[in-house]
Amino acid sequence: MPVAPASSRSEVVPLLRSPHGVACSGAPSPAGPSTPSKREIHHAQIGYRNARRWGGRPSRRGGDVRRGDHRGGGRTFSVFATTSPDRIAILPVVPGKFSLGDRVIFSDDLLTARGGTAVGTDGAECTTVRITNAATASGTLQCLVTFSLPGGQITTQALNTVTNGQFTTGTQIGAITGGTDTYRDASGQFAVDILSETEANITFFLDD
Repeated sequence: MPVAPASSRSEVVPLLRSPHGVACSGAPSPAGPSTPSKREIHHAQIGYRNARRWGGRPSRRGGDVRRGDHRGGGRTFSVFATTSPDRIAILPVVPGKFSLGDRVIFSDDLLTARGGTAVGTDGAECTTVRITNAATASGTLQCLVTFSLPGGQITTQALNTVTNGQFTTGTQIGAITGGTDTYRDASGQFAVDILSETEANITFFLDD
């Protein structure tokens, strides 16, 4: 997803892995899959039973995004986000220059998976708050994103890195700041796995 003009390309620095097994800045965790805890196995069993009962897709910790269900404590669920050029607007402070205060506005369609069932939309506003290389349009954006899902909305906030005018490929972490309806007390964090300029996987880690 283009977020700023860029005059050249630079190497994307790989992000390190977080405790959730997704990439973020910080100290690396040991490579390879981790052994699930008894609590995670219990939540997975709940998710499977709920999916069988309601006809939804089971999540790792018991949630079903299509029903907005988040009973039984914290849970994790994922959606696939896709957008198109007509749903992206770049509002530069100085045309043709990557500057503090530049904004990008966009909206995604949210699906259960690539080519899957539609489950909602999101709306985002990102503002450039730090520049690491103006010539290559690389720096940091603060993004406020609201996700509209079955059962309510989830609000989020994050600092996201951009490289060569694009969100940096890899996974970036942000905070879940609240929500509405069944998500009105939502907290936790979310991970955005940037796949391309127009596609991403988004995983929500809701607290208990």
